[in-house]
Amino acid sequence: MNDSHPIIDHETITGIQTEKIQNRNAFFSHPEYYTEEFYLFPESQLNAIVDLRKAGEKADLEGEEAIVLTRGIDEPEKYKSSQPEMTVLEDNTFRVVEKIRYPLLSIPTSPGGNTQPQPSVLIISNEAFENLREHHTLSSFEIYQIEDPKTSNDVSREIYDLVMKTEGAYYSAYIDMYSIDTESSSLILFSVAFFAVIALFALGSVIYFKQLREATEEREHYAILRKIGVDDKEMKKIIRKQLLFVFLPPLLLGLLHSWFLLYYTVILVIKDLPSLTAIIFSVMGLYVLTYLIFYISSVSIYYKIVSEKNTR
Repeated sequence: MNDSHPIIDHETITGIQTEKIQNRNAFFSHPEYYTEEFYLFPESQLNAIVDLRKAGEKADLEGEEAIVLTRGIDEPEKYKSSQPEMTVLEDNTFRVVEKIRYPLLSIPTSPGGNTQPQPSVLIISNEAFENLREHHTLSSFEIYQIEDPKTSNDVSREIYDLVMKTEGAYYSAYIDMYSIDTESSSLILFSVAFFAVIALFALGSVIYFKQLREATEEREHYAILRKIGVDDKEMKKIIRKQLLFVFLPPLLLGLLHSWFLLYYTVILVIKDLPSLTAIIFSVMGLYVLTYLIFYISSVSIYYKIVSEKNTR
């Protein structure tokens, strides 16, 4: 590619494009996200890409067995009792034995962030593919693995411009989808942080004014403490401990809740974003700082309120 993003590995896969398959509901939860045409690939080529990426499970098919590749599922779905059938290329029928999550051909992308429906892929046995390839046109796809793909925006633009000179060419780059995921997750992060800060101030204000009201009600109790010899230093210490147990539990629960909310909505998606750690700790730091200000202010005002009557 270039000196900063050298090619680590390369594999060529060859498939057969089918006619449009109208009824795809048995294979995809959202058929509109996939092309109506399927690409048939032999199991050996899927296994080669699994080795290349060092991710995924290899396939082992026989006869007319087939596997549908999809996305949006966590675990493979095996069809045991009732195996759906798919007839392609006029009179070739395959039994779908399993549906797995694996992007052999990812969503077509562009450096500008536009995407198209993902190619529908059916993995068939090597034997079945060999019987078909002699009578149908083959489509070849070049898959490259490069070094440091998360910073390859410029390379992606150059290759995209080159590939798209051929009409109907397929192009998909990891960096393009990574950029889309990063942008959407950053928006979610901002929204979560914004509403968390609003909720933080609302809850802090409720606790703050509740304690000031209670301070007015507790004047007599603190007057008794002063009469039995409790000085100002001990009085402040008692107030600090009392308010600490009021502010600390909401702070800890809020931090825990924010962490899980950020973890499952943002961190899992863009965990390699360089500034993510700084953003997370900034949000958490703001959370703690705000509660600390509420706490210190409450202690000061609380002490003044309970001391008012005692100075009269």
